[in-house]
Amino acid sequence: MKHGFKYSLGFMNYCSHDPAACLSRIDDKGRLEYIHFEEGMLSRKKKSYQFPARSIYQCLNHFKIDIGDVDQVVVDYMNDKNFYGTAKYFRKLIGDYLRAF
Repeated sequence: MKHGFKYSLGFMNYCSHDPAACLSRIDDKGRLEYIHFEEGMLSRKKKSYQFPARSIYQCLNHFKIDIGDVDQVVVDYMNDKNFYGTAKYFRKLIGDYLRAF
């Protein structure tokens, strides 16, 4: 924890047509703050299928931290099973997961 905050970085992988990142922080009193960016807004390319590097950078810059200060990273990519395949490009819908279990 940097300065009493726990940081969590989540990003929608480049397998999606709308890559994005969100960085949240929670303090020791339970207060939550977050910021998010879509890659297309920063790269000026719609449906780019790019890794959200610009979005991650802007999120980190907002809180004035670097990647080493992040406590948790969460991504949307599932590679263990190919469930029912209702979504293309490796990103599966939550419904696929729920139907499988």
